Amino acid sequence: MSPDGSPAPCWSPPAIRKDGTDHGEHELGWHLHPDSWGHGYATEAARAMLDHVFAAELPDVWVGMFVENTASRAVAERLGLPFKGIQPDPWYEGDSPLFHVTAKEWLAR
Repeated sequence: MSPDGSPAPCWSPPAIRKDGTDHGEHELGWHLHPDSWGHGYATEAARAMLDHVFAAELPDVWVGMFVENTASRAVAERLGLPFKGIQPDPWYEGDSPLFHVTAKEWLAR
C-alpha cells in the first residue's frame, strides 16, 4: 500500500534485455528457500501477483527459468501459462523455457 492507503504497484520496471534494450516487457519469477519447496507457495504467490498486475492493466508477463529447473517450470505449467518453447533467453545467458501470458488470456481462464 502507498502511504495514502491506495494500492501501490509491486512489480519492477520493464526488464532490460541482455543487449541493453528495453522492449517494455515484464518478467515474473520466484525464488524460495528449500524449506519452503513443495508447499504450493510459489504457485499461490505467482497466481496472486498475476491477478494483481493484470487487474492494474499490465498488458502481458513473461516467465523464464533455467532449463534444469523443473520445479519452476512445473509452477508455470500449474498456472496454465502458455509455453513458448525452449529458446535463447533474451534477458539472461543460455536457453530457457519461456512462458508468456497476456492479460486477456489470464483473465479469461
